[in-house]
Amino acid sequence: MIPMRKVFILNNKELAYPEGAACAAVLQAGAEENAEAGGRDLVMGGLLGVVVALAGKLFGLISGTLEGATVIGSRIFYIGGDMSPMLVAIGFIVRLNVAAMVFIGGAISWLIALPLYGNGDQFSGAVDGAYEIWSSQIQYVGVGAMVLGGFASLVSV
Repeated sequence: MIPMRKVFILNNKELAYPEGAACAAVLQAGAEENAEAGGRDLVMGGLLGVVVALAGKLFGLISGTLEGATVIGSRIFYIGGDMSPMLVAIGFIVRLNVAAMVFIGGAISWLIALPLYGNGDQFSGAVDGAYEIWSSQIQYVGVGAMVLGGFASLVSV
């Protein structure tokens, strides 16, 4: 697969899935003809991640997590966010359109799939129940979508 990366990823402008676009961004950063500009993006993304980590964890300027959940009937409704330094850095490297697709995937999981799944009345805490349902059921929907997207990409190539 390594000899074909230029054909499949570097010269392909129509990568439909965020994982492919993220891999392409990292590979393009290391490509010989684009090493300086891409290397700058990697370094700047890493520095941005360090700044966010220092601001949140060391200095306490930003909160790492903001979340809340409630149970209505048997449905859990969760809303929240996490300021991950790693994801901020990766978002800088892959740019806004790929970061937006990753965000939309997470929003579909937490805001649509989680309430549709139900079974929220069996947990004592709504937030803990939301995490339990996500980790045992909903997470696999996203993994399945990535696998299907990978197969679709291979078929289209």
